[in-house]
Amino acid sequence: MSSSDDPHTHTHQASSTTNVPTLHTLHPMKRSISYSPDSEESHSPTSSRSSEHRGGDHMVKAALTELLNDDSVRSNARGSRSVQNFLMETEHALRKQRRQSLNERVATF
Repeated sequence: MSSSDDPHTHTHQASSTTNVPTLHTLHPMKRSISYSPDSEESHSPTSSRSSEHRGGDHMVKAALTELLNDDSVRSNARGSRSVQNFLMETEHALRKQRRQSLNERVATF
């Protein structure tokens, strides 16, 4: 068997109809916003720390999503369930942070 016949030397990314962020995403995902953000000078240091935390949570969510789509995890029911639970916890944390962030913005107006 030559090296060109080896199935492990040819890797292809799975096709998808949605643009799910993966570990290989080079640019950060940005969401459209329906308000005009304040200038950068008015943001407090705690605001930048919380946005860094949210960015980390988004990267964790992307990694867990990619892991969940992996064939070896998908074929293991226990492993798949664990990854799904971690993913749900991360999504709940992101929603909670977003609600808190929106409430803080409303309180400042």
